[in-house]
Amino acid sequence: MQAIGMLLLAQVVPTTSETDVVRDIVLIGAGTGFSMPLYQNALMSAVPMSIVGVASSQLQFWRQLGATTSIALLGTILGQHLLSAGLGSDGGLGITGGSLAARDSIAAALHEVFLVATALIGIAFVASLFMQNVPLRGHEQSGREPVASFAD
Repeated sequence: MQAIGMLLLAQVVPTTSETDVVRDIVLIGAGTGFSMPLYQNALMSAVPMSIVGVASSQLQFWRQLGATTSIALLGTILGQHLLSAGLGSDGGLGITGGSLAARDSIAAALHEVFLVATALIGIAFVASLFMQNVPLRGHEQSGREPVASFAD
């Protein structure tokens, strides 16, 4: 859902409605909200109980470090694109009453930023496919036969 929201935000132009932008941001937030607890649970189940606190702190540390470097990278891309378009060299963008050309330049810069962010999300998704499959703590197999379902 995060990648879908990012791809949709990459398509935003100055005439895009606020409702569409809010929808895209909600998709990103929902994707983030659904994935973070899953990774937290997977990590907590993969380590011994004696080091759950250490593992949790490491997950939070690397999550924050990744967010910080991603924001720095995306901000650099945005800034370089705006400077190459001649915006922001005077210290301010002047978005409030900006010309349509300035708004188009900002939209083009954001397009590139959201495409890079989508690629980063894709890399993270592929990396998550290589995570070790570990049963959740408390849900280990007890050796009993599974209960029959309607499909059986």
